[in-house]
Amino acid sequence: VILLEHPAFTHLSNGGDGDNLTNTKTPKPLPHPEAILIPCDLGNIEDVNRNEVLKNAMLNADALVHFSAVNPYPNATWSESARSMDHTFNIFMLAVECNVKRVILASSNHVMGGYKDSPTHGPSSIHPYTNPNIGTIPLDPATLAVSGDAKAYAAAKLAGERLAMTLGGMYGDRTSFVVLRIGWCQPGENLPETLSAKGSPPDFLLEEESGGGGENSASESRGMSEGDKKDELWFKQMWLSNEDFLNYFQKALEVDVPAITSTSTNPDCDYD
Repeated sequence: VILLEHPAFTHLSNGGDGDNLTNTKTPKPLPHPEAILIPCDLGNIEDVNRNEVLKNAMLNADALVHFSAVNPYPNATWSESARSMDHTFNIFMLAVECNVKRVILASSNHVMGGYKDSPTHGPSSIHPYTNPNIGTIPLDPATLAVSGDAKAYAAAKLAGERLAMTLGGMYGDRTSFVVLRIGWCQPGENLPETLSAKGSPPDFLLEEESGGGGENSASESRGMSEGDKKDELWFKQMWLSNEDFLNYFQKALEVDVPAITSTSTNPDCDYD
């Protein structure tokens, strides 16, 4: 197993000040002891092209699983989204060049999040072939202010999906592509009852709420709004357990489908 990691992360044990690559209070997990770590800035095409260690690792590899994003949360800016697209485009093109057998893109349920409040879409009505509807906009303006609308983040994921479809059509005989639209899988224990209407872990909310009184202070002072109650239900129906998360990726190594929406079996979920 080989892990590609941005150089800003390679020697971190905890986050610090700086851009969104390092600005987190959550300790960085240690890689698997048998994994080989290769520093690489996927957003820098020159770094990718001249990284012979990376190319040798990918040459005729069985699979590449792509998670990388500059900011993997709903509050990503359009600048961060554009740079996340660079990550995906650069590594996908290199995968084709190196004859990687299977490429798996970790996309997001936010690609379809615009259906959250749609009166025409109910349980089991959203399929892989349903037209994209990017962004998941919180109904409560206060929640939107700290969470973001996920539009820029989802746009980068959708761009990766479309490139995967194109490259799969052109080079699928030697490099196949599978897209997984991931539900909400939290760091750590990952329990459905800890999901909230904010759609992000507390450490990754915007400064208005995460800095000064804690993630719950504003919510507790005003109580949960009707909008938050509705949104919390949506996100809890999007929950993906740790076990299912691993199983989806294992199956993605074996099957050949254009897109799969990855959630656990949650009652009344809109996704089929």
